[in-house]
Amino acid sequence: IDIKDCTVTGFDNTKAGTQKITVTYEEQTVTFEVTVKEPSVTSITVKTAPEKTEYKIGEELDLTGIVIEAAYDDGTKKEIDIKDCTVTGFDNTKAGTQKITVTYEEQTVTFEVTVSTRAVSDIFDDVDSEDWFNDYVQNVYDKEIMTGLTPTHFGPTDTLARAQFALMLYRMEGEPEVTTTTAAFPDAGESWYKDAVIWANQNKIITGYTDSGLFGPADPITREQMATIMYRYANYKKWDVTKSADLSTFPDASSVSAYAKDAMAWAVANEIIQGNNGRLDPQGSAVRAQAATIISRFIAIYPVFE
Repeated sequence: IDIKDCTVTGFDNTKAGTQKITVTYEEQTVTFEVTVKEPSVTSITVKTAPEKTEYKIGEELDLTGIVIEAAYDDGTKKEIDIKDCTVTGFDNTKAGTQKITVTYEEQTVTFEVTVSTRAVSDIFDDVDSEDWFNDYVQNVYDKEIMTGLTPTHFGPTDTLARAQFALMLYRMEGEPEVTTTTAAFPDAGESWYKDAVIWANQNKIITGYTDSGLFGPADPITREQMATIMYRYANYKKWDVTKSADLSTFPDASSVSAYAKDAMAWAVANEIIQGNNGRLDPQGSAVRAQAATIISRFIAIYPVFE
């Protein structure tokens, strides 16, 4: 019998599963079974990118407008609701270009977004975009070298303590693991800066006071101490520190301590430290805005983050 002379019923190509097909001829019937499978996804693409691809740190991923299209092994295509997909790769705590991965039925597609840091003038109530130190504070904040004293207060005019500067340097180095839990100095055991001082002392970057053997973590750091620490750090990294300035052009050059003369000459020659109203002011305390400036100038010269 030619199948064209028969009536065939029972097949539904919209439903997956085993189906019983009935063939009828002159009121006689016979059945057989077929299996209908769901078409498999062979690939997915981003048919339309999301409306928002640029973010500030802290913002949540917004997938409004994104259209994902799936291609199937039967040649068909279908738009997929993003809610049915898994989306990974977004980190709103890190600045930079990020690759976002969309996964649907074991197939993946990626697209990129950019996360930028927030302006420090929007974060801190004591930093204005017109302040002379704004760019320097932004630089060290973006590089996670300095943070605020509080979530909304940077403290640009606050005196910088020796422990704070040690921690800044430690962050620049990537916070390497230290090999001891014993504080480097009797007065340097607080957890928030302890490892920083241990690391710096072990590498002969930071020393204590020779007369007392103490570190003085809360003591204001002086301009010549800061220059000396940066100079020793550059030496530790085996960077070129041969450039040197003639300090005698400053009226207070004789006030520079003997241990700091080479460091101050190097810092002035590289414009890491500049005159303060025409003076070196070596024993003057450095405020946080000045520290941000000095660190920024240093990392502009040396390959700290390369």
